[in-house]
Amino acid sequence: MSAPAPPSSSSTAAQASLSSAALSQTTYGAQRLLEKQHEWQGVAMLKEASGRMLQQVESLAREGDVMADGGKAIGSVLANWPNVFRIISLCAQTPASAPNGAAPPEEPEEPEVLPRLVRLQVDGLQSAEGRAEA
Repeated sequence: MSAPAPPSSSSTAAQASLSSAALSQTTYGAQRLLEKQHEWQGVAMLKEASGRMLQQVESLAREGDVMADGGKAIGSVLANWPNVFRIISLCAQTPASAPNGAAPPEEPEEPEVLPRLVRLQVDGLQSAEGRAEA
């Protein structure tokens, strides 16, 4: 067998330029890959931050709904106060005329005293009456 021919100077220069071009493309590709990885990491971080922000906004929306319901309840209570004051003023006024249409009495009558209400046990009352009769 014959030995391979020694490379010529022109073929060595061509291989050097090819390897230099391949090396520059490899470094360019590696650099581009690195840039894309950084970009992807940034997008992933942005997605994660957006997810947290969405949760916070949804939480605020729930709290806002609770606050709105509370505001409605307070509004309905405040809307009833004029009626309460109207009823109190009606009760506090002295009647201008009697309910049956008669003229109001000239002398103010003393309010009727209600009898005192006492709770008694019926069984104990009956046994006490039995002892009193004996």
